[in-house]
Amino acid sequence: MKTPTFICLLCCFLFWGINAADFNFDWNAPRIYNHSLLNSPEDFILYNSSLVIANSNNVVQLHFDSTEPTVYVNNTQTLLFSISLFGADAIVAGGNTSIFISDSGASAYEINLNASIISGITFNSVNAYASNLDNNTIFVCNFVELLNKPQKINTIGGSSNIPTSSSLSGPRKLRTDCSGNLWVVDSNNKRILRFPDNSSTADLVLGHYLFNSSDSGTSSRSFRFPTGLAFSDDCSVLFVADSSRVLRFRAPFSSGQSAEGVLGFTDFNTNSPSTRYDPTSFNTIYSLNFVDRKNGTGTLYVLDKQNNRVIEGITTISAPKEYNLPCASGTNGSCIVLGDVQLADNQTLVFNSSSLVVQGDVKLSNSSVVHVSSGQSVASTGAVHFGGVLILTPNNISVGNVTLFTYESSTGRFSNVVLSSTGGETEDCSSGVEVNYGTKSLSALLTKSCKPSGSGDGSCTTRRKIIIGAVFGVVGVVIVLLAVIIISLILFALWKKRLHKTSSLETLASNDH
Repeated sequence: MKTPTFICLLCCFLFWGINAADFNFDWNAPRIYNHSLLNSPEDFILYNSSLVIANSNNVVQLHFDSTEPTVYVNNTQTLLFSISLFGADAIVAGGNTSIFISDSGASAYEINLNASIISGITFNSVNAYASNLDNNTIFVCNFVELLNKPQKINTIGGSSNIPTSSSLSGPRKLRTDCSGNLWVVDSNNKRILRFPDNSSTADLVLGHYLFNSSDSGTSSRSFRFPTGLAFSDDCSVLFVADSSRVLRFRAPFSSGQSAEGVLGFTDFNTNSPSTRYDPTSFNTIYSLNFVDRKNGTGTLYVLDKQNNRVIEGITTISAPKEYNLPCASGTNGSCIVLGDVQLADNQTLVFNSSSLVVQGDVKLSNSSVVHVSSGQSVASTGAVHFGGVLILTPNNISVGNVTLFTYESSTGRFSNVVLSSTGGETEDCSSGVEVNYGTKSLSALLTKSCKPSGSGDGSCTTRRKIIIGAVFGVVGVVIVLLAVIIISLILFALWKKRLHKTSSLETLASNDH
């Protein structure tokens, strides 16, 4: 093998290995369902141990036992964009202008809604809803009347130059929650809207803080192009399909809320179609479904349209147990803890006061979570040992008299970072360090050992430093490059030595002649 070819293959192998894990909420035992019949599928449901998929001009049923697929609806004149389950057995598919209802596999009958594209269908205990993609509206009718081809159909939404709480632009998938509220994926406005039952005005927006914004983004609070959503059985967890990733939100829900996790990438700041055909990378996600396993976990199903497949994986949905703070009386509503704060695995720390002062150490395990909201601060007179996850809004956290984190919204950086190693020493990195805004894993962190400001001469002696997350990826790349360079130099030296030896033999042979 030639040296340049060997180096290229080695680089590809090593870089693929570094980027192989592309998710940061758990996604266990993934399984892929695909078939040659699938052609840019748009939507799917779970039905009788199978996946029933709205697939171009038909509905394909893929059985979990791997038997041959069944075609439910075959209408060559109409493309299908959405699908839902009406009652126990009626499969409802949305097409160009109509919805089609097939009862227990019988031939479908049509209800013409005079729509352009029915891109989403859902039901609550009273109403049936169907989103009209190009006309920016949602049809609403009493579901009892649905089988009787209703004459009266109300609408939600309508076009607007500036987004409002009652306008839509490109509505797609729909879901209703446990309270009967309607949730709408308002794709072109890059947001999710919640409409109270029997209301045409949304009371909550995800993707933006306000109803009058339509900017796209790639963060824990913004969407690039949302297309689908799914709830856990108790509606405490919401999954949102956003282009090539899945974001997970946890109740209580509020406008502008941050996602607590992402599937498809290792951080919230990346969202681009993947060309890899593995279970943890997606090209374009169009629909989601979730089945609760009743043990704190559930199976999340993801429809990857451009890769013509549905992937299932088991994920944890149980909320971390909240850590009860033993607050002593403090001034101005602050919480003072007389001792250490030590979070166990799967515990979360949420405090409602303006500040938390710990008269001792703060210790986080690998799976514990600390929520710090805007306007709040955390201070400790002892050491802070990180091993968990911080969920921050622009804020300060300090240890002793030294600021632990200061978030600069203009630069998107955390500066004045003071982290603690296992020995309790701290480091003051006043120049700033780049950290992804939102949830950031800090497990297994060892840092420089420095004296905090105000505790002596302020000298700093580097002992050890291991950077994780995004920084770890950079370090890994540097190590790989160094390894490649060393291997290249060794191979070049061997090749040069062999060339010199060959040249010497040729010279001796020439002299013999």
